[in-house]
Amino acid sequence: MVVSAEPVPVLYQRFITNWCRIRPQVLRVDRAAFEEDLQWGETSLEQRFNQRNATVVLLKDGGGDVVGFTFAYPSGDCAFCDHPKEKYHRKVSVAPTACALSICPCKSYEELIYIACTAIHPDFQHQGLVGKLMDVLEAELKRRGFLYACRYASVENGYAAAIKRHYGPRILEISDPIDHGVMFFKYRL
Repeated sequence: MVVSAEPVPVLYQRFITNWCRIRPQVLRVDRAAFEEDLQWGETSLEQRFNQRNATVVLLKDGGGDVVGFTFAYPSGDCAFCDHPKEKYHRKVSVAPTACALSICPCKSYEELIYIACTAIHPDFQHQGLVGKLMDVLEAELKRRGFLYACRYASVENGYAAAIKRHYGPRILEISDPIDHGVMFFKYRL
């Protein structure tokens, strides 16, 4: 078997690959990719990676180590919602255009998935790997019957602009920047 030096996205199957086995690598990516106050942390990541209805894609390097990940879960699953309902609604009240959005990640929509996080270790950034991660994630989400995705993206690091460029005509709803300079997107898968 030929081992690829370029990182490859693979669907995480929690019954095949135990969280304990990948935990140190995932935490290393979390710490390296995010500032301290934005890191997910061990407990939160373990919950999300093991969440029954979550979809997780790992980015593995040629040696099989995790160098990135993305995960998504149905929009109405508030068991692990990033923003308690009252905080989220307080946030959108600050940005009038965000109030006009017809969806909220705290509400349940059968065909909508919330992409909660995409992280790549800095040593592997700027190599077009986010697109590869998202291709695998979106293929799995479509297979599972989802038609739409929503997510937040940072303006400061350029991720919001990249989403606008990549998804262009597939974007259905978008907010002005809200707290901490993030934008909210809803788009067709």
